[in-house]
Amino acid sequence: MNKLSFTQKLWLPLLVSLVALFSISVFNAYQARQIRLEERKSDLMNVSHVAMSIIKEYGAMAASGALGKNEAQQQALARLKAMRFGKDGYFSIITSNEVMVMHPIKPEMDGRKMSDFKDPEGNLVFALISKAGSQPGGGFIEYVWPKVGAAEAVPKMSFALGYQPWDWIATTGIYVDDLNHAFLQSLYLGGAILLVVALALGALITYSNRSMLNAIGGDPGQAADIANRIADGDLSLDIATRPGDTRSLVYAMKCMRTSLLHTISNIKNSADTIATAS
Repeated sequence: MNKLSFTQKLWLPLLVSLVALFSISVFNAYQARQIRLEERKSDLMNVSHVAMSIIKEYGAMAASGALGKNEAQQQALARLKAMRFGKDGYFSIITSNEVMVMHPIKPEMDGRKMSDFKDPEGNLVFALISKAGSQPGGGFIEYVWPKVGAAEAVPKMSFALGYQPWDWIATTGIYVDDLNHAFLQSLYLGGAILLVVALALGALITYSNRSMLNAIGGDPGQAADIANRIADGDLSLDIATRPGDTRSLVYAMKCMRTSLLHTISNIKNSADTIATAS
C-alpha cells in the first residue's frame, strides 16, 4: 500500500468494490441456474417414476399370468411411446446391453445395439444411460442431443431408471440449453449494470481526485516533503506549481517560502547596515 501513489490509493477501493460486485453477480447467476437445474432434476425423477409405475403394472400382470410377457411388454411400450410431458419430453427404453427397445422419435434405432453411439461431443450416450440406469434408484446423464424436429445437438440432461425383471432401462430427459442461455443473459445483464455503475463511480472519483489534487496542488506526498524541508529551514528548494495555480496548498507554500526569503533578506540587510554604522 505504501508504494501506491495518492491517486492509486483513491482508485483502489472502487476497483475492489467492482470486483466484489462482479463476483457476487456471477455467484448469484450460478446459484439461480443451479436452483432451476435441481428443479428440473426433481421433475425428471417424478415423471420417470410415473413411467416406471406403468412398467411395473404390466410386469405384475405378466408375473400373475394375466398377460403373456411379450403381450405385457408390447402394451407397456405402446403406453410409454405415447407419453409426453412438457414441450418435448418423451421416454425411450434400452436394455443393460445398450440395445434400443423403443425410441418414439427415432424408431430407426429400435432393435439396434447402441454401445458405440456417440454424440457430437464424443459421449457414449447409451453406455452412460446403461450405467446410470443400473444404479439403485437410477442416475442422471448429461450429453448433447437434437431437439424434436431439429438437426443441431444441444445440451440435454436425462434420468435413467432400470426395471430388472425385464432388463429395461427407461430414460427421459430435458434440454438445458435455455438454462445456459438464461445464465449467460444474467451475466450480460449483471455486466451491463456493473459497467454503468463503474462509469458513474469512475466519473465521480475522477472529479473528486481532480478537485483534491487541485486543492493540494499536486501529490500530497510532494506537499508534505515541501512542508518538512521548509520546517527544517531549507528555503533553497524549487517549488513548481501548475500553470494558472494561484489557490492550492503548494502555491501557498511557495508564496510562504518567497516571503520567508524576503524577510530573511531584509533582516540580513538591516543587520549589515547596523554593523556598518557601528
